[in-house]
Amino acid sequence: MRRLAQVVAAIAVAIGVAACGGPSAAVYPPLVQNTYLTACDATTPKASACTCTLKWFEANRTLAQFQADVAKMNAGETPPDATKAVAACR
Repeated sequence: MRRLAQVVAAIAVAIGVAACGGPSAAVYPPLVQNTYLTACDATTPKASACTCTLKWFEANRTLAQFQADVAKMNAGETPPDATKAVAACR
């Protein structure tokens, strides 16, 4: 759970910076993508899972929804979207 918190914190920083003018398209800003992948790769033994979950979020959730999920994870909750992303990537 501590590793997840580290990933979530890194994503929160990236979203905070990118939210100031990010596109409304399904692809998140490069800063959000890179921060997520870097933090995830550092804490997950299977790097392909990081790419897969990022692609799931981009395909299924807006940046604002992703940001809301990150806020929930920062509060110690596991949002259903995170569970769905992991399940889809198994």
